[in-house]
Amino acid sequence: MEIDKYYTLKEIKDSGLVEREVNNVDYQVFQRNGKVFFFEKKDKEKFRFYSEINKGSFFL
Repeated sequence: MEIDKYYTLKEIKDSGLVEREVNNVDYQVFQRNGKVFFFEKKDKEKFRFYSEINKGSFFL
């Protein structure tokens, strides 16, 4: 996955990312192999990948 590229939810999940439930935020959070991936919902079907961090840095 490349930062600032657009993906469908199916593409995101097919890449092995697992959705994490977060409260009171307007972005989607996914996790895989100790990394956390942040996606901004652009429209009904597309998400923009904008950040990736280590799981240990993820505090909500």
